[in-house]
Amino acid sequence: AAVRGLGDVYKRQIMIGDKNYDIFGAKANKITSAGAAWGYGSLDELADAGADFIFKTPHDLQDFLPHEKSEGIFSKEENMPSDFLP
Repeated sequence: AAVRGLGDVYKRQIMIGDKNYDIFGAKANKITSAGAAWGYGSLDELADAGADFIFKTPHDLQDFLPHEKSEGIFSKEENMPSDFLP
């Protein structure tokens, strides 16, 4: 994927999708995957596809993601969830 050219930033990417093919695409490109269960796909579909994380609501996703700082998102390792680090 083109995102691999980003170096270390590539390791901190997450693909968020609401269908199984979104999760399959993330897995095929070795990107952490998250299912958005409020979209078109079901919770079971996302789980069966092997999503690394599944969020039931946009608020749940917002709580999980680090907050953007003036230096840029993921600028400080301590703001990232420990299970998200490579």
